[in-house]
Order: sequence, then structure tokens, then C-alpha cells
Amino acid sequence: MKRHLWAILVVCAMLLGLVPSAFAQGVDLNCLGLSADDCKIVTDATANTANLRSFNQSFTFELNVSGMETLDPTSEPLALKASGSGPFVLDPAAASMENGVAMALDISGEANGDSGTFSMVIVDGVMYFKDSSSDQWMGIKLEDAMGQAGALTGGLVPGMGGPADGSGSEVDPAAAQAAMGAMSALATFDPFAIDGFAGQSRLGDESLDGQTMYAFQHTFNLDALFKSPEFQKLLTDLGQVAAQADQSAAQVAMMLPMISQLATGEIAFTRWIGADDGFAHRIVLTADLNIDLNAMMGASGSSGQQMPPINLQFSLSVDMSNINDTAAPTAPEGAEMIDMSEAMGGM
Repeated sequence: MKRHLWAILVVCAMLLGLVPSAFAQGVDLNCLGLSADDCKIVTDATANTANLRSFNQSFTFELNVSGMETLDPTSEPLALKASGSGPFVLDPAAASMENGVAMALDISGEANGDSGTFSMVIVDGVMYFKDSSSDQWMGIKLEDAMGQAGALTGGLVPGMGGPADGSGSEVDPAAAQAAMGAMSALATFDPFAIDGFAGQSRLGDESLDGQTMYAFQHTFNLDALFKSPEFQKLLTDLGQVAAQADQSAAQVAMMLPMISQLATGEIAFTRWIGADDGFAHRIVLTADLNIDLNAMMGASGSSGQQMPPINLQFSLSVDMSNINDTAAPTAPEGAEMIDMSEAMGGM
């Protein structure tokens, strides 16, 4: 479990790095359901991200999964918690993307009773982290880490992967065609056009970081999405695409339309925008998802006692303070530079 916890903390660190990057790029949801005045607050805040240079971020993360033990008696409910904080700095004038972001994070977490910590720093295109066993700081160039990640991602599509050294491999024509078909199906799918899926409202004002905050919340109704003809068609199309590449994958894909019909839940995304400075100071993402096992067993012809649903509850809250007035992170002293294979071994 502790190895799993270590991996979870690493993922948390990477997610926290992506959240402010998204804001810095001006990525934002639309003004669905808002008045003209409220829409202006949101769009102005989005435009204001171009002026974002630094902040201190603090976060809490929680994930709970229950009900899987009904299908697998050896499993147990999953309960994960993590929290952490650190500075984040952006340099739009940097020569490369790797050198344009600097950040530091100290994270602590718990997983079903086990606890652990993880620390990382990104400075001058190098990612530093502490070895889990020796507390020794190690560093790896971001461009090397990103290159390795690209090689691993390519391997997720059968026949499309290649060696990390870039020497390449023979491409499976069926896999290539399947990948193109999947991208085509996803490109033409617009979830926001599904009636009842997405909504937005303005919540009550609050006080945070010494100023009034305007709160806006998007809600996404998964029932409306999963049961819509558009989504069911997407799953069917993806299943047909999967069959072109791998028959075993096709068998799993064929079950997805049925499983989606048994799933219910909601995702909420809330942000707090400063009345004085126009920056987002807090974002909260929550999800509550259920899969009805009784309906699943009934659909397969099974009968027996009532079973609790598989339930997934997720929450991520990120606060951003000291905006454009944050000390820059520095590289840890005595760090040892290593390559990607050594980094994976250290984790």
C-alpha cells in the first residue's frame, strides 16, 4: 500500500502543476446560464490570467471508493487523502516551456491507514524530488521526462508505440486506422449540446484573502450525459473502432453502453473570483458517481440479495494566495542529477 501511496502523491503533485497552468493559458468554461453582468465577471477573469505571474498554492485532495468488495471479496474500500502547499511562478518570456514554469510542493497523504510525504521542486527546466528511502534530492531534466512520457503514451495504442530512443517500430495499419477512427468520433461529440448535462449559477458572495469573492459553480449531470442517445452512439462507435484493433478490447467496449446506463452522479466545478483584482483565488472540483450493481446483475440474469452500489467520491480544492507577490522556488542543495530510468526506480 505504501508504494501505491507514493505513486498517488506523485500524481497529486503533477495534477497541482497542471491546474495553475490551465488558468495561465486562459482555459475557462463558457458563460452558460449566466446573466450578462455575471458573464462579464467570468470573461474578464479569464482574460486577466494573462497577467498571472506567481502565487502560493495550497490544496486538499480526497478520494473514496466503496462497493468494489461486492465484486471482489479480496478488495477493500479505498480512502485516500492528501494536502500540500508551495509557490508557483510563471515566466511567459522564457525561451522554452520547460523553463517557463517554476514550482515547489510539499505533500503529505494517507491511504487506508498508511501515511507518507512527497516533495518536489521545478526550477530552470529541472524537476527535483526526494528519494522515498534515503531523503536524497534527485533531479531530472524536464525535457527528458516529457520525452519518456510521450514514448509511454504512444504505447497505449496497440501497434502505435515505439522505443524511447526514437528508433521507431512498424506501425500496425489496423491500430492506426482505429486510432484515427477514435479521434474522429471524439472530435464530433459535443457534450454541451446534450440537454440537461451542463448548467451554471452564481453562488453567494464570500470573503477571502481580504476581499469579496464572486462564486460561480458549474454542475454536470452524468445521468443526462450517460443516458443520452449522443453518448450511447459515441460508445458504440468507439466499440466498433476498438474491434478493428483488438478483439479482446472490443468485448470490453461492447459492455460500456450497458454500464453507462447504470451509472448516475454529478460533477461540480466552483471558482471564487476576486472583486478587487479579478483573479480566481480558489477552485474546487467534486464528483459523486454511483454504479447500480443490482441492475447490472439483473441485466445478466443473476439474482440474489441486494448489493450496495459502487460509489466514487472525489474532491480537489486549490487556494491561490499572494498572487503576483510570491517568492520564487530554488533548487535544493546537493541534488544528484539522474536519468529517467533511475527516477522511476527511485519512486
